[in-house]
Amino acid sequence: MSTLRIPVQPPPRPPLRVGVDVGGTKVAVLVAREDQELARKVNPTRLETPAQTLVGITDTIREAVALAGAEMGDVAAIGVGIPGRVDPTLGTVQMAVNLNWQDMAAGAAFEQALGVPCFLENDVRMAALGLKYHPAFAQVCDLAYFSVGTGIAAGIILNGTLHRGRHGMAGEIGHVSVVSDGVRCPCGATGCLETLAAGPAIERRMAHAWAQNSNDITSHTPHPYTTAEIFRMAEAGDPTARAVVLETGKYLGWAIKMLVFTYDLQLIVLGGGVSQAGTTFLDAILQDIHRQRDESELVRSLLAPEMIQLLPAGFDAPLWGGIALAESGLKIPIE
Repeated sequence: MSTLRIPVQPPPRPPLRVGVDVGGTKVAVLVAREDQELARKVNPTRLETPAQTLVGITDTIREAVALAGAEMGDVAAIGVGIPGRVDPTLGTVQMAVNLNWQDMAAGAAFEQALGVPCFLENDVRMAALGLKYHPAFAQVCDLAYFSVGTGIAAGIILNGTLHRGRHGMAGEIGHVSVVSDGVRCPCGATGCLETLAAGPAIERRMAHAWAQNSNDITSHTPHPYTTAEIFRMAEAGDPTARAVVLETGKYLGWAIKMLVFTYDLQLIVLGGGVSQAGTTFLDAILQDIHRQRDESELVRSLLAPEMIQLLPAGFDAPLWGGIALAESGLKIPIE
């Protein structure tokens, strides 16, 4: 007598999530299943027209999914970080200067092109979400991802949840005025933190300091040092570069104090292009933090040097933030 055997079906695999980090020069895409990376793809950002930028992003997403050996039908959701002002509820980009986008219904456009739910967020806030995927930060409930690059902003996590604020602008500390007689910021205010400590501001202050220290400032044009060069010069002992870097640390130390005092945070994670200077960047900030602690018992009680850490090398917080954004958009808990 023969026995009927029922084929054993393998359990269904969890669907894929896709994280997308859109920048002014490149589009990076990560494909993951749960916390396992399957594929990455990076392409230059197409900036011919806003429509071409959208096409370039969707093409990169398709390429990344194909590299993962999958199809778009295997993707449950996509999280996209945009360098600008975003309305996550409506899925619109109100303004992204580097992409030449204004009042762009990007979420709907992505969904129509790809056939997958797509969720948008500001890139810095999305990076803050991504910290949960690094074991060093997974159990931290109250933290900030403090990005210092071409601009300055923070993504705030409170009680394990991204804090956006009433207008979705929580953490825009780069546009808080630090000095009353400073440079006018594109936002319209004067002396904003961004005009003092972002990458372009560091380069401008270095050029000014170099010119002041030159023996013949009327006939010699100062070399336009990049931010990376300035930090390398400071590390090598150049007194002008070191003074500029320490002043940058003073401004950023002030900002970190404001974040900690405002939100009572456990941790500040430093990211962004300027933070690539590593320990030279961190040490300049910590020098100011030590000064603040020496002056104030309250600062000593709330702000310890070990609370300030560089984003670990090799960990891409914005892309993992896109994975987290996709999961939270689907109401799937982020482990």
